[in-house]
Amino acid sequence: MKMRTWAAVVIFASGYAPLAWILAILDFDFDRIAFTHPVAAWSVIAASLVSIALLCVTLQQLHGEVVVEVTEVEDRSNELLNYALPYVSSFALGDVLGKVNNGLAVLAFLGLVCAVSASTQIVLINPLLALGGFGLYGLKVKDGDATYSRLVLSRTPPAEGGKLKVCALSRALLFGEKPFVR
Repeated sequence: MKMRTWAAVVIFASGYAPLAWILAILDFDFDRIAFTHPVAAWSVIAASLVSIALLCVTLQQLHGEVVVEVTEVEDRSNELLNYALPYVSSFALGDVLGKVNNGLAVLAFLGLVCAVSASTQIVLINPLLALGGFGLYGLKVKDGDATYSRLVLSRTPPAEGGKLKVCALSRALLFGEKPFVR
């Protein structure tokens, strides 16, 4: 199965759009009704909007390429807590938009988390996808003679004993397309 690395990166990056909004709110001076660091604040807002647009385009272009048989299903959508660490770290750093080294530290941290999630079984749920009705499911699937466990991002909960058309976003994460065929 061909991996869709670009799609995985877009899904990861767009998951941090809410963080950009939080950083912009933290930078906003309500007494002056203006951003303390307007270039940085508007840049992170613009980047978040671009990532959301890319997410919408990417999701429309993802199509399953392999049909697998689902043998076991575990709903993993409640793992949103795993997502909290990068958000909490933004509050600990304080003035992220005002200090170049704090901003670079956040970018380095997010880059590291992206690389780790792309190469391991660690998957952070994108809150925008969760709001869009997507769930994360741990599946045992059968593809021909091979049986393996994977995480699947899907709008429709997979059914045990059913079939699912999937494409690989990374080694650990598949994108499941509906409808599920019995």
